[in-house]
Amino acid sequence: MKKLTDEDLDKISETAVSAAQDFIFFKVSKKEIIDIDINVELKYEDGLDVNVAVDILFDDLSSRDTKIADEAADHALLEIEKFLDKIWLYFLFHIKLNYFFYIHFSYIEIIKY
Repeated sequence: MKKLTDEDLDKISETAVSAAQDFIFFKVSKKEIIDIDINVELKYEDGLDVNVAVDILFDDLSSRDTKIADEAADHALLEIEKFLDKIWLYFLFHIKLNYFFYIHFSYIEIIKY
């Protein structure tokens, strides 16, 4: 498994916040929202634990259900999974490429002797 860098963790957090905001504004007009609080907590020790909490303060005239906040948090977690899949896939492909070139060049060197 690839070890995540601080840059990877920052990108995961940014991905979660962006995904939650995009989801909310796709479902609800900005005029109906007074405030949004999106909190992403990452713990990276033996594995990666992610907690996304979304709080939305709607205008009094809005008829929107607060379950949109939970749906936005779920959407953010799905986007994090997609992002991590891309990181792992790139890492595995990169390792295989390096391994292939190493074997390939070693083989050529053996032939030259």
